[in-house]
Amino acid sequence: MTTLELIFVVTLALKSGAELLLEKLNRGQVIQFSDKAPEGLNGIMDDETYAKSNLYTLAKSRFGSVTYTHLTLQTNREVKISVV
Repeated sequence: MTTLELIFVVTLALKSGAELLLEKLNRGQVIQFSDKAPEGLNGIMDDETYAKSNLYTLAKSRFGSVTYTHLTLQTNREVKISVV
C-alpha cells in the first residue's frame, strides 16, 4: 500500500468514526428529549405525533449508520483491491 493510499484509508476511517459518533450523540439527544413535545410545538403537533416522529428519527438514524458503515467498508475494500 502506497503512502497516498494509506493516507486515504486513515482519513476515511477518521471521517467515518466522526460521522458515526455524531449520529450516536444525536440519537442520545432525541432519546433524552423524547418524553414530551416542546412548548413551541403546542397546537402544531400533539405528544403522540411527536413520539412517532422521534421513533422515525431514531430508526432512520440507525439505518443510516448501518448503510454508511457498509459503504465505507466497501470503499475501503475497493481501494485495497485496486492496489493489488
